[in-house]
Amino acid sequence: MPDFELAVLYELSFQEPFVTVEELFEDLKTKLSRIFAARRVVLEVAGERVFHWGFGQEKVLPGRRLTSEYTVYEKILGEDLHMGRFWMEKVAPFQDCEPRLLDIYCRQVERTLRLINTKQELLSAQMRFREMIENAPMLAIHGFDSEGRILFWNRTAEKIYGFAKEEMLGMKVTPEHTGYEFYRQLQQVLNNPPLAGERQVLEGKVLNRFGQRQSVLSFVLPVGGRNRVDEFMRMDVDMSRYKLMEQELRFTSSHDHLTGLYNRNFFEREMMRLEASSADCGGIIVCDLDGLKLVNDTLGHSAGDRLLIQVAGILQGLFDKGDIVARVGGDEFAVLLTATGSAEATVAAERIKDSALQHNRVKPDLPLSLSVGFAAREKPHEKIHDLFVAADNNMSREKLHRSQSNRSAVVQTLARALEARDFITEGHADRLESMVVALARKLDIPEHRIHDLRLLAKFHDIGKVGLKDQILFKPDKLTPAETLAMRQHCAIGYHIAQASSDLVPIADWIYKHHEWWDGSGYPLGLSGENIPLECRILAIADAYDAMISDRPYRKGLPQEKVMAELLRCSGTQFDPGLVPLFLGVVVSPPGSENHPP
Repeated sequence: MPDFELAVLYELSFQEPFVTVEELFEDLKTKLSRIFAARRVVLEVAGERVFHWGFGQEKVLPGRRLTSEYTVYEKILGEDLHMGRFWMEKVAPFQDCEPRLLDIYCRQVERTLRLINTKQELLSAQMRFREMIENAPMLAIHGFDSEGRILFWNRTAEKIYGFAKEEMLGMKVTPEHTGYEFYRQLQQVLNNPPLAGERQVLEGKVLNRFGQRQSVLSFVLPVGGRNRVDEFMRMDVDMSRYKLMEQELRFTSSHDHLTGLYNRNFFEREMMRLEASSADCGGIIVCDLDGLKLVNDTLGHSAGDRLLIQVAGILQGLFDKGDIVARVGGDEFAVLLTATGSAEATVAAERIKDSALQHNRVKPDLPLSLSVGFAAREKPHEKIHDLFVAADNNMSREKLHRSQSNRSAVVQTLARALEARDFITEGHADRLESMVVALARKLDIPEHRIHDLRLLAKFHDIGKVGLKDQILFKPDKLTPAETLAMRQHCAIGYHIAQASSDLVPIADWIYKHHEWWDGSGYPLGLSGENIPLECRILAIADAYDAMISDRPYRKGLPQEKVMAELLRCSGTQFDPGLVPLFLGVVVSPPGSENHPP
């Protein structure tokens, strides 16, 4: 190769360690214009960016093939334009060696582009990594040297420790600045630093500048060469939330979520533990909340939950911390007593009953009735599980003896609640009773059935105690969902009546008192004489009193309009044979002056 070509090749091959393509192109155009008298130089990179220098106004676009009236050298860089394209234009023809030299030079350009890409990708990766570290949402990361000087401090470290990055970077940690707790932990690492390739794992609490403690899991890593470690990175994972979740899970596994008492699983584990360890156990008390299902079915589960919470409060207040008080079933509670005798267990059971009575005197709105049974441990080797069975059987016997009185007390309370929430005019039940009795006697209904009809007039709407006030007192038209909820009062009233021996005879009538003569009523869609006669009588009297009485959202209607409405609905809503009789004996009874009763 001639000396001239060697000199040119040497100059072309010598390149600075360029960082950017811009720097490469500046070197490229300088060399090509001087050595080859280039008129125009174009470098297209990765089919996206185009660098242009020289004469010519033609717009250079990525991937576009260039044309020229002058001598042109064009070279694809890499495979399939993976690297880019090089294009050079000159006025004079190429000498024999020039295309060969340009080929060699283009290979050098390819290598340089690869190095630039590698550096930029590495730089981009470093920047992304640093951004990830800076904004790591769960890791408080800080770096420090062997003298305790802070070298790095990310945003999560700012949140956990309460110190801004500007306060910490370059600062040597002292107790006066960061507090003793942070200083002590850092010194703990510096006094016993991890070796190269090792790490320390620490778990404990950190104290921030505001005096708040947080549980953290810490990883300390050495940063530096194999033989010399003079920088460290500490990563703290905030475990406070997980510690709280762990505590909640531990609490949930052993406690009832509603009352906060121990649950059945914990209670049974304690019985087995005491049995296995031969520890002292004085006995077991079992309590059952009477009438819970009735309350749930009528007033809703929220009312039943309130009763359960009240029972839990009573039991917690009566027993020592050493005694295990648990909710062992839906309406059942149990107490595992520490060392005590039969007499003490009897006293404890009586204290529960007395506390329930005291509660009812203070809060008479809904009675709290508890059936209580107990079994004391008379022999040291008596099995604790057998005590539980005996106490439960004793409780069941007491519940059987008092079940009817308990249910009656709940029903009476519900009846009082209905009277308190009566949104119709005062005396509605009395007027209904008078009207249905008058029509029943006109029909020669036996006196014992008239007695039950009086009860129906008073208690037919008892199921409304289970409805929400916003539905019961709503002056506007009910939504479909509210209408469906309103219609549930028939079933609720049926359940209440079934729980009371006094109301059992009218339970079926309460359930059916909204059926229509034409079958379009509810809840069963009965029609005609399939509807009990007492329900047909009540339907007319109830509609009459509702229309003629004042409501919160309207005045009562004139009697003439009420009579016309009853006749219009005769045969659809009402029994057509009963409406004329009702108007005769109730609206215009013999000797009256056409005044309603």
